[in-house]
Amino acid sequence: MINNEEVEIEEITYIPKPNANAELIKQIDSNNEEIQHGISPFLYFSAIVACMVSSVEMGFAVVWISPVAEKLLSNDTNENPVGAAISTIQLSSISAIPAFSSLFGSILLGRTCDSLGRRTAMIMLNVTIVIMKIFLAFATNIYMIFIPMIIMCFCLGGTQVAGRIYLTEIGEDHHKTKLVCFGTLGMPLGNVCSYLISSFIPSFELFTLACCIPLMLSVGCLVIFLPETPVYLISRKKEEEAFKALKKLRKKNSNEIRKEMSSISYILKETSKSENISFSAMFSMRAIRTAFFISIGVHLIAYSNGAPVIMSFLIPLFNEAGSSVPNYISINLLSISQLVFSSIATQTSERYGRRTLLLISTLGNAVLLFSIGVFYYLNDMGLSYIKYVSCWPIVGLILFYLSNVLGLASICWVIASEVFPTNVISVAMSLLLFIDNLVVATMVFMFPIIMNSFGMQWNFWIYSAICMLGYIFVYFKVPETKGKNLLEIQGLFERN
Repeated sequence: MINNEEVEIEEITYIPKPNANAELIKQIDSNNEEIQHGISPFLYFSAIVACMVSSVEMGFAVVWISPVAEKLLSNDTNENPVGAAISTIQLSSISAIPAFSSLFGSILLGRTCDSLGRRTAMIMLNVTIVIMKIFLAFATNIYMIFIPMIIMCFCLGGTQVAGRIYLTEIGEDHHKTKLVCFGTLGMPLGNVCSYLISSFIPSFELFTLACCIPLMLSVGCLVIFLPETPVYLISRKKEEEAFKALKKLRKKNSNEIRKEMSSISYILKETSKSENISFSAMFSMRAIRTAFFISIGVHLIAYSNGAPVIMSFLIPLFNEAGSSVPNYISINLLSISQLVFSSIATQTSERYGRRTLLLISTLGNAVLLFSIGVFYYLNDMGLSYIKYVSCWPIVGLILFYLSNVLGLASICWVIASEVFPTNVISVAMSLLLFIDNLVVATMVFMFPIIMNSFGMQWNFWIYSAICMLGYIFVYFKVPETKGKNLLEIQGLFERN
């Protein structure tokens, strides 16, 4: 018999269990927000030293040939260390050594960061560079210039990788951008210092030795004061050493440091499933493929837009403009302005989104480079009124470097530092530096050919077109990474 009693039906609501990874990511983010104490003075000091032994030294190497070229081309044995004038081909070869030699060094020495550690790799490579500089200072023939330069710049390729990884791994998410931007400060600082030293020390031997002094002091600070990166130490199960390193680098108490170590350990565990990941295996992972695609794209724009090349051809560029401003004033003004802009970039880059800065920079670069090209086109036509704006190349280039440094030049390395897991970053940085040096070497080679065959304006119009293509690439392909940790970025790349 059927019971007619009313049956009360209760509504059951299903509440899904939160994802463990998502919860931990929130916890990591909340921890970071709670303990943002700012950058400690020792962290700034560590970043400056790491910058000095990597990108600043590269700035010295790139412009070293400029002050000594006149001496090497002279037949005066009192000035020329090799005793006779070298040929134009030999001079061109010496000029190309920094780009080509560091190109191979960045690939072949990049893995030393994993096997030896970031700090140890920088020490060993920079000690070798110091020794080679001393040999170079006392060169008595062309081979004693070639061999030390090749070895020195080969090691510089490795120090660039180690230095950038070091800057990436000693900072926290909320100020990592500022530290990475120290890398962009190094090259113009090396350029300016080299030009200033050459102004006061005309001797080949003394000039080369004087260029060695800042590096020797920096290596001494690296050996005595700087710790290994906490990320590397934790990845090698050296928790106590990592704790001591964080104690130096942070304005935190012991409990906060332990929390940060737990966050680092978890991220390493999630992103380093294989200790020695193969090159082919990396590209089988969608997130890493996307990271490489975006990083390589942004780096190609940053290093083919003319910024690294123009500094090598300033004298013919200003001569053709016919400006009344002396060349040495224009060159020093441009070099110092780059240094100032790079300093500003270290303070402003964290305030705005990566994608926003890239879009503004690529568009600004395109407009400024196109306008400089128009100046040279009108100048070639012989228009009389162009002499009233003969200073536009120097003004336009200063504005171009401002736009470039505040965006492309600094953010390309910020993005690279944010999107790669620890077990991939040394390979990634090596590959990016290889591509950068290859692009720069190619652009340096093509600049005079295009200038003589088609006119100076076409160099600038080509660079402008590259920047416009870069704007389109960033607009459609580059996501915003500001405020996201590595796990969130990798998750974003996996989904899209």
